[in-house]
Amino acid sequence: MPKEATISGGEKLERKAEELIKDLRKGLTEGAKGLGVFIGVILVIIGAVMVLSNIWPTLVDILRYTWDVLVGFNKVIAGSLLLAIGLILIIITSRKEEEKSGYQQRSEEKVS
Repeated sequence: MPKEATISGGEKLERKAEELIKDLRKGLTEGAKGLGVFIGVILVIIGAVMVLSNIWPTLVDILRYTWDVLVGFNKVIAGSLLLAIGLILIIITSRKEEEKSGYQQRSEEKVS
């Protein structure tokens, strides 16, 4: 009968200590990754706010200038252009709705 290898109490304690240290290192590594992501997100948000706070007034000025040029150039042309774009959008959207309803009616007729 082979003898079973016996582990002394000191070796058991040493193995448990090593496992505890490995688990502790793993937990700290995962926690550090989470903290790094959190800090990264905060820094991105702060940077975006800083950039947009400097760009926003410029964008508003560009849009205001463009609108003044468009409307100031000729209100009739600008109004006609907006009217045409709006009508085109309405026509395109209504055609898509008609195609959908026509497709549904044809599929219902095939089922019947």
